[in-house]
Amino acid sequence: MTYQDEESIKSALQIDSWRNLSKEKFLAFAGNLDKIDKDVALAIVGEFTNFKALASDALHEVTQQFEAVLRSHDEGSKDAYKGWKRYQKQLQRELDRPDLTSEERYQFLMEFRAASEAISKDGDKRNAFLLKIAGVAATVVVTIVAAAVAVLGGKSQLGPGTRS
Repeated sequence: MTYQDEESIKSALQIDSWRNLSKEKFLAFAGNLDKIDKDVALAIVGEFTNFKALASDALHEVTQQFEAVLRSHDEGSKDAYKGWKRYQKQLQRELDRPDLTSEERYQFLMEFRAASEAISKDGDKRNAFLLKIAGVAATVVVTIVAAAVAVLGGKSQLGPGTRS
């Protein structure tokens, strides 16, 4: 099922508005991002008044989950954890940039979702996780370059007040 409008997503999350969104609801939203029409998701993330705080809390939550997994695995998991910590710092630097666009917020959530899913996989798949982190880190770099191009004169399809 793909959500096509904001109201159906609010209903699924059992919320009335996007203001004061809880960390749990934010994580639920991010976890289901692939089930939401991209244009609708872009409009929604543009409404998050506290996106940076929510995303930072989500990064912290995933790190805590990773640490719990780490405690139950071997040395190979420690390497994966080191990779996650580097990746977490990259994502946090993205969040520290002023005035993230809806597209950049959406990209952040997609990357966060992919990393979170990789962490939740069985410990036997840690090598796949490391490869995924490397790929996502490359995507972050591409996103930064694309944003720089847009700022320096590229054209964007998003504009103030654009909504689906």
